[in-house]
Order: sequence, then structure tokens, then C-alpha cells
Amino acid sequence: MSSTIEESLRYWIPFRASVRDSNLLFNWLYCGQEPFDTPFFEDMAPRLMKFPENTSRFKGACNASQLTEWAGDIDSIEPTAFIFHISRCGSTLVSQALGKSPENISVSEVPVFDSILRLCYKEGFDKVTINSLLKAAMKFYGAKRRGTEEKLFIKADSWHIFFYTQLRELFPNTPMIILYRNPAEVLHSHQKRMGSQGVYGIIEPELFGAADIPGETRLPSNYMPFILNKYFNTIIGLTGSTNPPLLLNYAEGLMPMMEKIAAFTNTPLTPELRANIAERGLYHSKYPNEKFAEIQPDSLDGIGLLPELMRLYGELDGIRLKADAGAIV
Repeated sequence: MSSTIEESLRYWIPFRASVRDSNLLFNWLYCGQEPFDTPFFEDMAPRLMKFPENTSRFKGACNASQLTEWAGDIDSIEPTAFIFHISRCGSTLVSQALGKSPENISVSEVPVFDSILRLCYKEGFDKVTINSLLKAAMKFYGAKRRGTEEKLFIKADSWHIFFYTQLRELFPNTPMIILYRNPAEVLHSHQKRMGSQGVYGIIEPELFGAADIPGETRLPSNYMPFILNKYFNTIIGLTGSTNPPLLLNYAEGLMPMMEKIAAFTNTPLTPELRANIAERGLYHSKYPNEKFAEIQPDSLDGIGLLPELMRLYGELDGIRLKADAGAIV
């Protein structure tokens, strides 16, 4: 790749991936030096569409081989950490807080990363190909577009916990962080506004081990507890692995979690950044212009899985507390 091509591609990102007639195509967006500061990366699209490069009737696109070829010479940052979560547990706020530093790139639930990981459910895409495409796509998001960037934090979708081992193999030395929360509070949040993972069939049921579950379990009131059960069991299993993840409980509060992330990833927390984080913590993670107010969950007595979820939550929290005590010693 020539330096001219590299210079021009630095300001472009592969935004979406689609399979057409067994061919994988990537659609591109020009982002210039625009900061990636929205709660979810998909929210960047309206802002990026203001650039004339994105309003042309000729839309930028490439195939899989071009993506990996073009990524070859991009001056990019390797992922500093991956942030996994069980949903509605503070991960969006943590991602936003990390992005308050001009030295950090912090991206949240990038659509194209999700599309690439889930290619395993489409014919013709093996793990080697998927890994190659994922690393290539990440290079564009970690490009040094403004010249101040030193770290790249990638917040995954909640169901990406099932790709944890794959990502660990792909990035063996990259810190992995997992956020969780009291399941009653998580379920209450989903009752108010259900996430896509809580609706059977939006995400491949096979990913959750839910392809053959009974029809009544597929109802939204039962399916999300089923998903949380899978999340907690998977995370508990990962804690015994070599190079275990950093566990963070939403109940710890934003600044204590940020302190742990900073130590775990060797990321400085300057006084200015601390002040910015504290200010950001006053507002809703998903709606940055709204003041945050904690709402206590309604009764969830009708959920049969809740006692088991609370047991798993207690077990995971015990593992976290033991790990924290070891770190302090």
C-alpha cells in the first residue's frame, strides 16, 4: 500500500458488513478527525453523514480481501483492553469515561465487529478468515487520526462474552475486563426497554445455546433471564482460566471501577481526566444530556430463574472479592 493510500484511508472506517450471494462486502464511512464519543458506535452515523465524502451517490465499498490488504500499512494502535459485560451494568458509562481522554480511543459496540464475529453462522466463513477480517477492521478504528491517540478500548456487545476465548486466542496479552450487576436490576432495566439479545431470534439462538428451548422460554419475560443465566455461568467459567479477566461490579461505583481499569491497563488518570469522569458520571450513560437517577427495580417474584441468578451473582461476586483481596496483598 502506498503512503498516499494509507494517508487517505486513515480517515475512513468499515462501518457495516453484509453478505450478498455468498460475497462479503464492507461499506465505508469517512470520519475525518471526528471523536468517537457516542454511547454506541452506531450513533456516530448521523454525525458522520455531514461530511461530503459520505453524501456522494457513489458509496464506498470493498470486499474481504481488499479490507485485509488495505489494513496492512495503517498506523494503528493495538487494542489496549476489551470490555465485556452482561448488559445494563455500567459498561457504556465506563466506555464513555475512558473516551474523555484525548489519548484514548474508546469505541462501543461497533456494528462491523459484531457482523464479522457472527459470520461463523453463515456458510463459507471459517475461524481463520473471521479472525483475519476482525483484526483488519479493528486497525481502522485504532488509526491515529488526530495524532494524540495512544490507547484503544473496545467495548463488546453483551453476547460477545461467548467469543471471549476466540478473542483471547487472537489477542493473548490484551487485558480483558468483564462488568456485571445484580440480575434483578438488569432484568428491571430490560423490562423498561428490552435489548435485542432479549428477543428470541434477533441474535442467532445457537449463540446462546437456545436453538431447542421450549416455546414458553422464548417469551421475552423468560428469555432474558435465560440469557443472563448463560452469561453468569460463562463468566464464572472464565475466571479460572490463565490470565483471568478483571471483574467489576456495577455496585462499586464509576470512579472505583475506573481506578481498577487504570491500574489493570496501565492507563494514567490525570486530575483533569478524573474531573471529566466525575462530571460524566452525573449523566445517563445512554442519554448524555439527561441527569442520571437510580431507579429501584419493581417486584420480579414471577421470574422462576431469579433465585438461581442471584446465587450465580453471589458466586461471581465472591470470586471478584477474593481476586481484589489478592491484588491488594
